Amino acid sequence: MKLRSIDLFGRAGGRVRDLSGFRKGVHRIPDSVNERTREFVARIAAEDITAEADALRDQLKKNFHYKRKELNYACEGAHALISTKDFDLTITYAHDEDDRQAYSIEYQITNIHNPEALRDTGLQAILFRHFDEVRITLEASYRIEDLIDTVEEEDPANVELEYPEDCSEVTVLIDGRGWYLRFMPHGIAVLSRSPDSPLQMINHLQECQEWVRENPQLQALLEGEKRVN
Repeated sequence: MKLRSIDLFGRAGGRVRDLSGFRKGVHRIPDSVNERTREFVARIAAEDITAEADALRDQLKKNFHYKRKELNYACEGAHALISTKDFDLTITYAHDEDDRQAYSIEYQITNIHNPEALRDTGLQAILFRHFDEVRITLEASYRIEDLIDTVEEEDPANVELEYPEDCSEVTVLIDGRGWYLRFMPHGIAVLSRSPDSPLQMINHLQECQEWVRENPQLQALLEGEKRVN
C-alpha cells in the first residue's frame, strides 16, 4: 500500500457568544450559516486564535528547543500555521457549518518530516485531547465495492459495515476497539471514539494495521489487487 501522506486532524469549538470579539448588546447570534456569518465569526475570533496560536508556538519552541530557522509562524485572520523542521501544525477557527450558534476549531498536523517527534512526551501534554483522526492518503484508488465484498466474504468476528447505497465510502466498526475505520477511494481514515493525543492516534493507526494483517484478503487488496488507477 503506497502512501502519499499521513496527517492528523482534530476538532473542538464553542459558542459564538463566548468568542472574545463578540460584543453583547452590539452583536447578534447568527440566524444562519452563510458567507457573511463566516466572515463575522472569523473576525470576532481573531483575538482567540492569536492567543492560542501564540501559546502553542511558544510551547513547541521550548519543548523541542527549536532554533529560529527551525520554526516559522504566521497567524492571519482566523488561521494560524506553525511550521517546524519536524511537522506543520495548523489551527483554524470557523463558523460551525452544522450549528449557527457555534464556532469550530480545526487542528491539523501535516507535512510530517520526523514521525518520532509525534511520540515526544512533551508534545502529548501540549496537544492532549486535540486529535481524533489519522487520515492516510494513498497513491492509487481502490474500488470501495471490492473492499466491502472482501470484508463481507471474510466475515471477521465482531465487525459491522456501514455504507451508503452508492458505495462512495465504507465505515468499519469493530467491537472492543477505541477506534473505527473509514475507507474512501483515495484514502483511509482511522477515527478515535474520543479526542486524544498525537501518540494515541499513532497507536490507533498501528492497531489498525495489525487488524488488516489479520485479514489476509483485505491486506492483499490494499497491497495492490483489484486496483483502479
